[in-house]
Amino acid sequence: MLAMALVSVLGFSSCKDSTADDLSGTSSYKAIVALLDTLSGNYLAKPLASQPVFLRASGAASGYLYSVTSDNLANFNFTPIDPSKNFLIYANLSGTVMNYYGELNYPVARSTGKDTLLLKPDEHTQNGLFYNLYDSNHGRFSGVNCYIYTVKNSWDTRDTVNYAYLVKSDAAGRCLKMNLAPGIYYIYARAKTGGSVVTGVDTMKIAFAGIRKKKITVQ
Repeated sequence: MLAMALVSVLGFSSCKDSTADDLSGTSSYKAIVALLDTLSGNYLAKPLASQPVFLRASGAASGYLYSVTSDNLANFNFTPIDPSKNFLIYANLSGTVMNYYGELNYPVARSTGKDTLLLKPDEHTQNGLFYNLYDSNHGRFSGVNCYIYTVKNSWDTRDTVNYAYLVKSDAAGRCLKMNLAPGIYYIYARAKTGGSVVTGVDTMKIAFAGIRKKKITVQ
């Protein structure tokens, strides 16, 4: 269960800006807020009830003018709002493994339907490595052991005992490891299929922030 807590990192401040002008205008802006976990979820947006949503003057580096909380159907409404002015609408959510962030620029350019503020894995407040694993027929490969090393010699010898992390690919063939110390990581993917052992290897450099995404064909 994700703990709904606000993150205030790298400019995503959630402190009310007491020096800013109050909102004006006679219009309303209604939308839905939802979580879309593109790294470990089921690729379906999950509506977020009781989620704080913030409105900031466009161009402001921090602070917010006004905040609202989504209702039990994930709807939120900013009113009053001046449609002649530009705003940034944003929300963030932190969990035990992943932080999420999303934003919309108001006025929102859209064709039809109700707008959705989508919160996705935040690339600014965390780091990690993410792999899509494929078999020789280019299909998603589940159940693959991904051995992750920080010592190159252990990777060179394909040591399945002395590794830093072990992640098994999920049903969609994804391997994800979050919150790593910056540095070089060595990956050895290994699986048994049809009585044979198939493998794949890769190296990845992880920075302080950012989720690196690559693919490995295991064959």
